[in-house]
Amino acid sequence: MFSPLLRLLALLLALGSAHSAAHAAATARPHLVLFLSDDHSLLDSTVYGAKDVHTPNMQRIAAAGLVFDRAFVASPSCAPSRAALLTGLMPARNGAEANHAKPRADLKKLPAYLQSLGYEVVAFGKVSHYKHTVDYGFDYFAHDTYHDDVAVGNAIKWLRARTSTKPLCFIIGTNWPHVPWPKDPAPHDPARVVIPAKHVDTRETRDARARYYAAVDRMDAELGAVFDATREVLGAANTVFLHTSDHGAQWPFGKWNLYDAGIRTPLIAVWPDRIRAGARTDAMVTWVDILPTLVDLAGGPAPTGLDGRSFVPVLRGETATHRDRVFTTHSADGTFNIYPTRSVRTADWKYIRNLHPEFRFTTHVDLAKPADGAAYFGSWLDAAKHDPAAAAKIRRYYQRPGEELYDLRTDPLELRNLADDPAHAPRLAALRADVTAWMKDQGDTGRVFGEPKLLSAPATTTTATDTPAGRAVTQLDLPAGTQLTRATSPLIAGRGFTVTAHLSAPATTDGVLVSQGGALHGWSLYLQQHALHFSVRRAGKIFTVRADAPAVASAKKLTATLAPDGRVTLSADGRPVATGTVEGPVAQQPADPLLVGRDAGGTVADYAEPFAFNGPLTSVSLTLTP
Repeated sequence: MFSPLLRLLALLLALGSAHSAAHAAATARPHLVLFLSDDHSLLDSTVYGAKDVHTPNMQRIAAAGLVFDRAFVASPSCAPSRAALLTGLMPARNGAEANHAKPRADLKKLPAYLQSLGYEVVAFGKVSHYKHTVDYGFDYFAHDTYHDDVAVGNAIKWLRARTSTKPLCFIIGTNWPHVPWPKDPAPHDPARVVIPAKHVDTRETRDARARYYAAVDRMDAELGAVFDATREVLGAANTVFLHTSDHGAQWPFGKWNLYDAGIRTPLIAVWPDRIRAGARTDAMVTWVDILPTLVDLAGGPAPTGLDGRSFVPVLRGETATHRDRVFTTHSADGTFNIYPTRSVRTADWKYIRNLHPEFRFTTHVDLAKPADGAAYFGSWLDAAKHDPAAAAKIRRYYQRPGEELYDLRTDPLELRNLADDPAHAPRLAALRADVTAWMKDQGDTGRVFGEPKLLSAPATTTTATDTPAGRAVTQLDLPAGTQLTRATSPLIAGRGFTVTAHLSAPATTDGVLVSQGGALHGWSLYLQQHALHFSVRRAGKIFTVRADAPAVASAKKLTATLAPDGRVTLSADGRPVATGTVEGPVAQQPADPLLVGRDAGGTVADYAEPFAFNGPLTSVSLTLTP
């Protein structure tokens, strides 16, 4: 028989064994560490080819793990991007479409998935949008505020004092390199920074870019501190470390845009002996994939009903592929940016649909404080007054066509829009159909959040200064829906000009493509009975040149050129299809404004106003003869 003492010892041993088994089971699940940078463009990293900014901590983390070359966010603005990560659902499905919105309360979120697997889930810094963190169900989160820059230090202090034996999911979000950038650009020399192709090279731009690089430096330092501390405290062997950024930097054509500068994000994964060190992958992944990936790493079952799916097989080297395309979406950011747009990206192609090309694209950069970008953007506007290249960049910033198509193999910076190129019409149609089907599947109605700024005037200048306001009108690019006032309409009296209507698909309906003027003086380019017409009205009399329907049936660029002597040439996709004369240019400046897509206030030609064109018109370009 066992003595009472032996029975007690046996009981204690049994309890100790059970505790050890439970502790071993808990710690068998890897710790999960996720470091989020804020507004950091992928190409502004040494790991991704930058030469004038150095990110040594990103480099050494990359050397220890796997670098993703094709990782993307769900949306290029803060709250929608982070809500997608924390729900595994795209913005239209989780409810956080506009910036500063939060996902629906009824949705299961990342902490709940991991807590059910025994994890402690903790957040420091900018993990969701600050005021929303309380709604996600973290076991603990720090009440950090915008750019107080204490998150990383406090996170490391908390980690070193932690006593829990649970596996930990630790998410730390730095504010860097979000604006405002440091006032001191050191050690970066503004004269030596590389200015991106879409930006205007001014002294103010160089100073801002150097200060942005100083902000990247701070992010990189905080990344290194978190990486070292978590490996030390949690143990490198049983810790998965992920680093990524919520979207591109706050530069024109970056944040708030669906170009790669806005949606392509750095992503590095480290797990010693589980993820091959020093490796790279072209596998396409997106931020909605991160939640199911973390659940998979934690040993949980694959969540159902999500847009995301685990890319653990890529991490383990079991496959080199994950997705064949990714979809992205942006809707609005307060009153600064109301511009709904959707895109699909494959390995080699990008298609963007701007749902309302008649809206004026604006952001904090051109509308908010100097620290947001207004200081250097003002120098761009000044440059545009005398530099046609700068003017073209300003025009491209404010005005977007209905559709954009880019061949990323030959044009990785997305500089040449091929949407109007007939050679790429089949690809355009296929990607257009992909976005249409995806929006339908998502229940995405293209909702407009707030009151947009309309393109009621040209958004750029070029060379001549012949309007009463002194604004240049040599060349105008006007999205569908544009309505100029009489004061801002181009001075066309006695002048020749070329006008081109750009369509995203061949027209199947009639209507006015563009008109200026009314019942006494003016001109109009329009389709009637599927034939292309150009009419000039002088002193009430109408003169018209027509191209028959078969000649323009398949065209997506419809052009009329009016010579100063009254000769007219009509063209379809650059091919002349009709000539004639209207016996001279418009004799007097019209009293009625210029309208894209309709005629009103007195018609120029033989149709009843507004004779609106409801077909696939994206924009109209107008070049006046000097």
